[in-house]
Amino acid sequence: MKKKWIISCMISIGILFWHGTTCWASWTAPSHLNIEFEGKLDENTPHLELQWEDVCPLLGAGMQHKKGPLGGGIFLTFSCIEGGRVMVGAHTESPWKLIFHSDEKKISISFFYEKEKLSHTEFPAFKSPFALLKDVNFSAYTAILLLDTMPMFGRFTREEISSKTQEITGGAFFEDISPYKALTLYHLDFSKNQKVWLPKVLATVHMKKETERHFIYQLEGEANSLDFNEPIWFHNSEGPGHLAAVIRPLLDKQYKKITSSFLENLSEEMITGLDRGYVGIRFGLPLVNGNVFGTKTKFFGLVNEFRHGALKGLSLIFDYWPTINTKVDNVKASFGGYRANLGWAFSLYPFQHIPLSFGLTPQIGLWNMKFVAPSYGQSVPFSVSNIADLGLSAQTEYTLNSVLFRGYYTQDLSINLSSSTKVTGQRDGVDVVWDLGAVPFLPNSIGLSLLGFMFEEVFKFSRHVSQSEAESHGVVVSSLEYKEIYAGAGVALSW
Repeated sequence: MKKKWIISCMISIGILFWHGTTCWASWTAPSHLNIEFEGKLDENTPHLELQWEDVCPLLGAGMQHKKGPLGGGIFLTFSCIEGGRVMVGAHTESPWKLIFHSDEKKISISFFYEKEKLSHTEFPAFKSPFALLKDVNFSAYTAILLLDTMPMFGRFTREEISSKTQEITGGAFFEDISPYKALTLYHLDFSKNQKVWLPKVLATVHMKKETERHFIYQLEGEANSLDFNEPIWFHNSEGPGHLAAVIRPLLDKQYKKITSSFLENLSEEMITGLDRGYVGIRFGLPLVNGNVFGTKTKFFGLVNEFRHGALKGLSLIFDYWPTINTKVDNVKASFGGYRANLGWAFSLYPFQHIPLSFGLTPQIGLWNMKFVAPSYGQSVPFSVSNIADLGLSAQTEYTLNSVLFRGYYTQDLSINLSSSTKVTGQRDGVDVVWDLGAVPFLPNSIGLSLLGFMFEEVFKFSRHVSQSEAESHGVVVSSLEYKEIYAGAGVALSW
């Protein structure tokens, strides 16, 4: 049946949707959404660690008021249901359903009001359907596509419309998708007998400006004249479905990226695990009581990783050891300095659809280290200042839901022909990155992550000993090794 909006007992929005004629009828406005999974998972397929309760909330969040992409979303709450059991949220009866169906032929996602299918999209069958929803971009694109073909894209409350400036905050930006240039605000009703949606136009708003975080609409008319006794919905003034031409190719591209084999994805997989980049700080303390400095040394670090986009694979690691001074048998000793490394990761996924990878990261950097060690009753200096560093790291990563686990081994070598002192570094350890999701007071694209780490660091210092120094001292120290184990935690902003 051809869909269009009706002019009946009201002013039409002028947007195409269902056709028919009727007067206002009672209905249940969107408040609670039940999201159901229908289908059977192959027990032998990958991603069995993904459960419905893990991935369903990503889709549900895109349907919630003001939490959806581009400021959309029409529901206040949602529940995730599988096999008749409520897995997430409360047991709430509602005529509104979103059904995620998977079988041997296809994967489909459909919106229903009672038995009426309002919007629908489908994809070829895939043995690990939950891996699709786990992908943040796939879930967001799906939410936009479904809402864009619904009778309403989002809702506005009295608090969201300024009575002084008549401005409305539309929502946060979303990569690759332009917001609607104009919105129509309306009340809505539904005729169950004729299956017709009935809009009553209230006002129109136009894009006014874009800030760093949101886009702003300007209301034509007075905000005080709007009737908030029933929900005020909004949609694209050009009509439902106008984003489909943009969204569908993006969805198909994301589907192919998720489901393609290792060989098909080889050119794009330059770094592993979570696709969210992050920048954060770390703090660590020694775990062992060293024979020179005991547990006095401390570790601070800055870490920045790009895990998507044009800079995917780029990393910056800054390690800092505050200088400490002590005495050993009345002989002065000190240790401190910093090291900065810039790297680019090249990683491979050897197993199809399993988030396990192995990779190498070449690094270049800069050393500034000073180590004054007690030896045979004298203080022996080993220092390097602003000298280049070359390094190579081998790593393996595994992603479980929103947690990234990494094990690695790194070898660094200082390079400076004019310096009499050289230093090499050797580090092996484990990192944990736990993505906690969006930060309430920041744009939706910015999230918070917790960092955990433990590593063993071995520094090997060597210096050139002149013939005169060797002749004037009975014992000459030309090399020294310092080893410590650190453990700590940190916090990061992800994107």
